[in-house]
Amino acid sequence: MNKETEDKCQELILKFNRYKQEHRRIKVRNDLYELMMEDMLLWIRSFVVKWSRFEEQDEMLSLSFDVFLFCLENYKEHYSVISHFYKYSRYYMMNRYAKKDKVRIPIDELKEIMSLGVSPIDGTFEKLLTLQQFRAVVPETHLMVWDDAVSSLSSADRYRHKSKNVGMSDNAYNKVKAGYIPIIKLILGR
Repeated sequence: MNKETEDKCQELILKFNRYKQEHRRIKVRNDLYELMMEDMLLWIRSFVVKWSRFEEQDEMLSLSFDVFLFCLENYKEHYSVISHFYKYSRYYMMNRYAKKDKVRIPIDELKEIMSLGVSPIDGTFEKLLTLQQFRAVVPETHLMVWDDAVSSLSSADRYRHKSKNVGMSDNAYNKVKAGYIPIIKLILGR
């Protein structure tokens, strides 16, 4: 997309946000999609290939419109159109594949994407990343205990109890869990 097209897209997005009548918004949205469709399809194809997935051509076209709507909904006025739509397209596709295929997204890629989007003031995302990184070094035999310790900090009663038999005595389980809880609280800043 060249600079002239990007400026035209920016102008259409501003119109889209200004208009209140639905028929006008739809007309502007469709004009904008027509301008951006090739880029949207190119980005989606590149993500699909990069992540070793397969999508039919019709599915990619449909996806490109869904992704476009997601990007348009989340657009902030002072961002570069190309940069915003590319990054949010990537986020949408990663989210889609993570939910659809229950795949784990590499931490580095997730960190990069989340740092480009909305950054919570309280650093929640960084805390969750730290928890996940800490969980990665917990021995395999204690992962269930770690998960139970994390969920035990929930205010809902149903999450406070042992989820399954983890192959250790209740006493050992409770001691390991009691050791994990202060670490988790420290990471979460409680």
